[in-house]
Amino acid sequence: MANQTCDSGMVCDEEPTRIFFETPEDMLKPLSINPSFLPIVITHAIIFLVGIVGNTVVIVTWAGSKPARSPTCTFLVSLAVADLLLLVIYVPLETLGYFVITWDAGGTVCKLSSYVEMLSGMASVLNLTAVSIERFLVIAHPIMARRYCTVSTCRRGLIIVWGLALALALPVCFTKQIYPITYYNNRTSITAYYCWDSNDNVAFVVAIYQLVAMFIVPAFFMTLCYICVIRELWSSTRTVAAMTRPTESDSERDELRNSRHCLIRFTCNRQQRAPPQQVLSIHRQGLEIQNARKQVIKMLILVIILFLLCWGPRLVMHAMIKHGLSNFTVHVYNMRVAAYLLSFTHSAINPIIYGFMSTNFRKMMLQCCKDSVCCKEPCTTCNKMGHTIIEEQPQRRNMSDSYEFSTLTTSTRRSRQANSINVEDPKLKRNEEHWTAV
Repeated sequence: MANQTCDSGMVCDEEPTRIFFETPEDMLKPLSINPSFLPIVITHAIIFLVGIVGNTVVIVTWAGSKPARSPTCTFLVSLAVADLLLLVIYVPLETLGYFVITWDAGGTVCKLSSYVEMLSGMASVLNLTAVSIERFLVIAHPIMARRYCTVSTCRRGLIIVWGLALALALPVCFTKQIYPITYYNNRTSITAYYCWDSNDNVAFVVAIYQLVAMFIVPAFFMTLCYICVIRELWSSTRTVAAMTRPTESDSERDELRNSRHCLIRFTCNRQQRAPPQQVLSIHRQGLEIQNARKQVIKMLILVIILFLLCWGPRLVMHAMIKHGLSNFTVHVYNMRVAAYLLSFTHSAINPIIYGFMSTNFRKMMLQCCKDSVCCKEPCTTCNKMGHTIIEEQPQRRNMSDSYEFSTLTTSTRRSRQANSINVEDPKLKRNEEHWTAV
């Protein structure tokens, strides 16, 4: 009830609206008047705990690991901060609204919670859009990404993201107002204060604005970027698979030669025959690149689906209610509660999708655990994992000097500039990290 809106026929004056109620004391007992109260509060508590722990782990891992300070991780940490803002401020205030309905006579909490909700949602959406653009540049235009996708550039981008979020969230502050309603009988009376919209027409305009700014436009850009990324990754995965086969037909060679995607070719010194172990290592490395790119494709598809499922129903339902859909029926009320819980859930599962599904993030998290105080004591698991992290990469790249990468770029102009680079070249390592850092 703390978030219901006035019907078009209800007169909302500064003087309290008086409603006769047989037992006004029940208004202070949400469990007795709201059958959905207990499931809502339990869900809020679970989302709050999971989201706080997950987003805190993301921030601590980034702060304690220098390799994590990449452009992508910079935006993901900003996303974690936005999610924490929603979980720490808005979720508790939303939960308290079911317990206490007589405390916000001045309307400060009403405006603050509404602003923080939209600020967090807007910042999350803008960070997601920034990550999608950064991924598009890194994967589809790697040469351009070397110049623009740097940590310093992304830090300036964070200022723009949060500045836009602070400004775009302001309209909601001018639509919210406190409406007092007094429930009374012959013995006693209780005045409740509800955070409702001051004008139905203005509220509908703001709801459409939220739908467009927080969902339609970001979803369009994210979908466009990720379609290009998935197409590029899928094509290059087929190329890598063909290049790492033991034998190739003439038609396959011609197809690869005319391909516009990034190819990796291994050349061997004619004066020295490669041992079979090294040939298998090269083939295995190609398969690892192929599998990593497939994992990236799956993750990006999951990102789009979760974003649409979590924020779409909430914003669409909000716009429908402001357009005139009654919020006082049981079915509409339950649908509204479920839609709002989905947006909360999105803040809690972001660390799982962007952090724990990433192999690089798991390695950095384990390394931070190994370097922390708790793992400085004898710990077999941490030590083994730590050695695995440190030794895994050199084993992959420890090849003979007679092997080189010959990179064929994605356009005719860049293919003329292709050159041979040693596998130990730091630039090549950074390029590999760009491909797998998601």
